[in-house]
Amino acid sequence: HKGALDALAILNETLEQQVAERTADRDRMWRLSADLLLVAGEDSIITAVNPAWTTLLGWSERELIGRSYFKFIHPDDRPSTLAAGQQLSAGIPTVEVENRYSHKDGSVRTILWTVFPQEGRLHCVGRDVTAEREAAETLRRTEEALRQSQKMDAVGQLTGGIAHDFNNMLAVIMGGIDLAGRRL
Repeated sequence: HKGALDALAILNETLEQQVAERTADRDRMWRLSADLLLVAGEDSIITAVNPAWTTLLGWSERELIGRSYFKFIHPDDRPSTLAAGQQLSAGIPTVEVENRYSHKDGSVRTILWTVFPQEGRLHCVGRDVTAEREAAETLRRTEEALRQSQKMDAVGQLTGGIAHDFNNMLAVIMGGIDLAGRRL
């Protein structure tokens, strides 16, 4: 009986140590993540954020906790965010939503969120995709400019061809006029 109690005590100590290690690991990940981490109630009120909020968006934890995340979302993106909330309410286990968030300095960052509802709270991971979206837009504009340039090149070639043909026709007409002038 004593041996069983000793074994139980050792197991209890190692269990406490394992829980402490896991908690420390989770806390470390929370602090060090470059992604935005957010916990909010289903009412949109923020209850926890990680330090990446300050790094990426300039907002401190004190400025965020207790406020609605809608305060920081670009007004044009609120409908898509509400639609994502309706999907979660309909029982979809995770939802991705992209919206623009206000940086404290007034600039705007595009964030791609993955949202997990659990026990009346929303657990959210947000990745800053601003650079990717800007690069995609630049590529789109460059492709459009290339298409326009190719159209202009085609028009130029067509115009050059028409001018060449017209010049040939004029040469024939001028030759005919010259020949008629000599006969007269």
